[in-house]
Amino acid sequence: MVCERLHREAQDPSRYLSRSPAVRGDPKKMVLGIGFGDTGTRSLSEALRALGLRVRHNDPSTIFWALRKRDFTSIAGLADAWVDTPVGALWPVLIRAFPNYRAILTTRADYHRVYSPMESRCDPDSKRNFAQSMCVELGRACPTNLTHNRHLERAHTARVLESIPRKRLLVMNLSAGFSWAPLAQFLKRPEPNVSFPRSVLDRGVCTAFGCWKRSEYEKRIALAG
Repeated sequence: MVCERLHREAQDPSRYLSRSPAVRGDPKKMVLGIGFGDTGTRSLSEALRALGLRVRHNDPSTIFWALRKRDFTSIAGLADAWVDTPVGALWPVLIRAFPNYRAILTTRADYHRVYSPMESRCDPDSKRNFAQSMCVELGRACPTNLTHNRHLERAHTARVLESIPRKRLLVMNLSAGFSWAPLAQFLKRPEPNVSFPRSVLDRGVCTAFGCWKRSEYEKRIALAG
């Protein structure tokens, strides 16, 4: 299936990178937020903006456009940082396209990205870019199985830790709290005189489609498998 092929290529970028023509990259110092969606990527995006960076958050259409063109020079000037899906899945290609990268891996112990088959985004006629993003990240156009999704997120974290040099990688476990110091030091920027931003999705049990009381959310994920 197309979805499975997209996921395999994200896991093994050599299949993509070996094709002709060669991928065109850019020497710009690019910040890549390579955590999966719903690991605190919104809070990270807001924090990067507070540090003075231009951020593109959850912009799959532009990423996939550059991927199809095999040319990332055209998007280098659009932002100083790219965060959220599909960056988390396509980071092996992106770090080659932007060799002077800095990577930030957001993680959380309570990772809970899951969708109900009844949600609009899981409709077969849903936006193509959303379906592609879910395919490369979680292997399914409509990732409804929480156990499966958590397994892939943990495997993703392990792979990143094994592959990216520590001097180029910052790991931010957002389940353990929020702090300016590690992020500001990593990017060599002064700490802003404001509280570390926390998006609404980092304040409770939430997904991209809303927030629930704990009991309601547990029923939701039980129904999703």
